[in-house]
Amino acid sequence: MSDRILSSSALVAREYDGIDLPAPFGKWLGAFEPNSYVFVWGPPGGGKSTLSAAMAWMLAHYGRVLYISAEEGHGKTVADRFARLDATHDNLFVSLYESFQQIVNDLRRLKARFVVIDSVTEIDPSSKEMKSFKSWCKQQGIGMWFIAHAQKTGRSYKGNSNLGHGADVVVKVEKGKASTTKNRNAPNATVPVPFTAAQMPKGFRDNPTASECRTAGTGRKQSAACKAMFSKMGGSNRERPATTPAKKAPAKPRSTTRQASSKSPATPQTARKVGTQKVSTRRQQIDRIGGLLERAIASKKK
Repeated sequence: MSDRILSSSALVAREYDGIDLPAPFGKWLGAFEPNSYVFVWGPPGGGKSTLSAAMAWMLAHYGRVLYISAEEGHGKTVADRFARLDATHDNLFVSLYESFQQIVNDLRRLKARFVVIDSVTEIDPSSKEMKSFKSWCKQQGIGMWFIAHAQKTGRSYKGNSNLGHGADVVVKVEKGKASTTKNRNAPNATVPVPFTAAQMPKGFRDNPTASECRTAGTGRKQSAACKAMFSKMGGSNRERPATTPAKKAPAKPRSTTRQASSKSPATPQTARKVGTQKVSTRRQQIDRIGGLLERAIASKKK
């Protein structure tokens, strides 16, 4: 049978990657796949860029993130936003926008797992160019987070109408709240946008879990973090035979033997007896010498 065709049972038996973020975002977005397409839009000042910076930081715990700062570049406003949220991470990179080809090159060079474009409204790509880029990201297993501005009426977003089509999750952000209007992983819900570091989610793990490292059905290779995790797991298994005998070694019997020898009545008595014999022998010698001296003195007096 062709590789393009799967039985329903084989499809259900497949394992898929799933990213489950800490509360409240895990419940809000659901366990979404890493290569999901998330579209975020809303009016100016509503919190789109702040939410995107926060999400980029969260995603950085699961792989490298390339944040395309198409509007503000490497300016102070972007730096202040990441600083205010305390959202810096070794896996999070901020890039300027030149072209989609440049984004592709940077994603390949960084081996990034996610790309965040803030915003696609400023880029205003043709539908053909955007479609080609989205298709490439899907094939590479790269997750996409696109941000767009709302129209003046606030009823829709600026730019090509195809931007929102095909998205796995659509988020509208306004007045500091992020609401999903479409979500393939969880029911639509609303969460507050974190505007300070204290409001950022906690509970991220330094190492991914096995479920986060599953690659079956995705065509992706394991990340370095996943390989490191599994190598550590293998190392701990290999170390068990060495540590088990140490636990079974007669540590207590050895200490018991030492205690028994120190408490044994024979050894102390023998030591005292030997000491007494030495002292008595010396006294006998002294007494003999004293007797000889007394006899010599007595003989001289006569």
